[in-house]
Amino acid sequence: MTIFDVMDSVTLSLRALGTFSDDEFYRFCLDNPNLKFERTADGQISIIPNTGGITGKLNAEITFQLMSWKKKYRLGQVFDSSTAFRLPDSSVFSPYAAWISEARWDALSDKEKNNFHRSVPTL
Repeated sequence: MTIFDVMDSVTLSLRALGTFSDDEFYRFCLDNPNLKFERTADGQISIIPNTGGITGKLNAEITFQLMSWKKKYRLGQVFDSSTAFRLPDSSVFSPYAAWISEARWDALSDKEKNNFHRSVPTL
């Protein structure tokens, strides 16, 4: 049994280190590739556990349906649950699946496309 068997997530308090800049938080995530993190607007960092089979199956179905719709209508970009989005309040979260318009995708710099998206998902 692990801590993730009894908790939905683990929240870290890193006040002694100060607040991570966006680049520092991104680097922190890259330095810990076996963990998935989210950050609240006030800087609290949560470790998000892996999903179980039922949730993974449902997430795959949601992503598949979005991708099928995107391909049929040739609209926008679809992202899976491992994609982090930086919201205007500086929080960073990963939805189960997401879609943004092609115009919003094209407006991102190459760095933003490779880093946490600075775009609130349209869906």
